[in-house]
Amino acid sequence: MSEEGWEVSEAKDGKEVLEKVEQQLPDLLILDNRMPELSGTEVYQCLQEKKVNFPIILITAYSDLDSLAESLGITYFLSKPFNISDLFDLIKLIDQS
Repeated sequence: MSEEGWEVSEAKDGKEVLEKVEQQLPDLLILDNRMPELSGTEVYQCLQEKKVNFPIILITAYSDLDSLAESLGITYFLSKPFNISDLFDLIKLIDQS
């Protein structure tokens, strides 16, 4: 994604995501639901409690992703597997908002 001009940072688990968010204050977070330590939904809920205000894209193979996203108040999500072009399109849509 650096080819697109984006600075990308990775985390190995949900706890590291929370640490990096505090340190780096990203413009956008792409969050997988299945992670060690804390799931993507748990990370999302922690960020909401802290009133973090930046776009989050939830990615998961969860069978009823629409219902999961709606129950959490997540606007942006993709179901696995997905095409990378779909992710780029979603990021561009968020950037235009």
